[in-house]
Amino acid sequence: MIRLIALDIDGTLLDSRGQIPASAVEAIARARAQGVRVVLSSGRSAREAAWFNQAALCDSMAVCLGGCAVADLSAGRHIRQWAFSPAAAAALEQLVDASFQVVFFAGEELLVTPASAVFFTRHYPGNLLRRFQTITEAPWQYAADHGLAPCKLLVLGEADRLAWLRRAASEIADLHITSSDSTNLELMPAGADKGRALSLLCGQWGIPMEETAALGDSENDREMLSAVGISVAMGNAPAAIQQAARLVTDTNDNDGLAKALHRLLES
Repeated sequence: MIRLIALDIDGTLLDSRGQIPASAVEAIARARAQGVRVVLSSGRSAREAAWFNQAALCDSMAVCLGGCAVADLSAGRHIRQWAFSPAAAAALEQLVDASFQVVFFAGEELLVTPASAVFFTRHYPGNLLRRFQTITEAPWQYAADHGLAPCKLLVLGEADRLAWLRRAASEIADLHITSSDSTNLELMPAGADKGRALSLLCGQWGIPMEETAALGDSENDREMLSAVGISVAMGNAPAAIQQAARLVTDTNDNDGLAKALHRLLES
């Protein structure tokens, strides 16, 4: 019996145009009508997740920042957050230089430099990031001045530079490295991932993990897919993620989420 279903956003809930298919909204409504909790579990911030949550009509609790936070989207706040250790933060401040485009997630804030803001506006004109970002020349100093705990870096760059950064960052203690796409890296505190955060959320509701399911499509979904009772990979997921899942559904452009939810509800 499935009592909770966790949904990744990009590549899972959203189609390739960044839209939520009507079939997905209908399937989510059907699941909730049957008493199944449906939650978002995303690398995005709580502010971004809340926007999608309003459209998808999921439960108000969510896993955000790739597992660095559990958020109450209705209240607009984190109820649990994992932050970088001081040593890891200091090492990252030296390592991630201006050759990368970076979103700094600190507390509930999204911080970007002026150069990164221009980059994201040019290359991702429809991205919700622009609605919630704070532009600052010195994100690390901004976080310190405002008492914000840095908890995640989303880093974009050339493939060779990202490969170099992954190797270099792997030598930093207390760091978890993952990705939501071949064009980025997500640098987070060790132990912070979607699986751990989802386990915490389920524990608060008294739902055993064997009575949960999750849908995802990328590397940063791996721990979540391993933690749940029934794991489902999207048809657009890389082969390694599909092989790691118990089930594989259709693609996000062919009603893959709705088809998976209907299958889960009938099992």
